[in-house]
Amino acid sequence: MRLSNTDLHEYGMGRLMNLVSNDLNDLDNGMVWVVQLFMLPINLSVATYALWRSFAEYSIVGLLVLVLSLKLQDAINKTVKEPIKEKNKISDRRIFYCKELVKHIKTIKMYVWE
Repeated sequence: MRLSNTDLHEYGMGRLMNLVSNDLNDLDNGMVWVVQLFMLPINLSVATYALWRSFAEYSIVGLLVLVLSLKLQDAINKTVKEPIKEKNKISDRRIFYCKELVKHIKTIKMYVWE
């Protein structure tokens, strides 16, 4: 990824660092789930077979509960996503203000030395 000085100035170092750290965190967490994604059909097939052998038609109720819990988890994830976006905006703003503060402190120190 290459950025020109104007792009860096426009977006700000704080926002870029926040985006990079969030993206790396998402990649790190995502790699764990890739294995789970490939294993899910196998695990589900084995579990369904074992349930069917043990409980026959009652195993369908268990699978329905599983599917409904996945839908519930999806709904919860959608409600949690908004506060995370808001937190990222606040972090961007905080990093911007810290950067500005350090810049102004350097300016004040420069004038004190004169």
